[in-house]
Amino acid sequence: MEGDVEMSNLQSNTIMIKWPPKTGKMLEIPEVDQWKWFRSEEAKKRINPAQAGFIDELEKLFE
Repeated sequence: MEGDVEMSNLQSNTIMIKWPPKTGKMLEIPEVDQWKWFRSEEAKKRINPAQAGFIDELEKLFE
């Protein structure tokens, strides 16, 4: 993507997790804790290795 993106209004979805573990108490947390842009190669280094293929698939769609 090229250009400027206004990121101050971005909001994450949230998920419910049991926290602390084994207490049965539920805590709502954001799925995303930071908003940053990276080039593909840097993003693949930073993302969960199991999800890196997703970036490759996106690149194929935009070729």
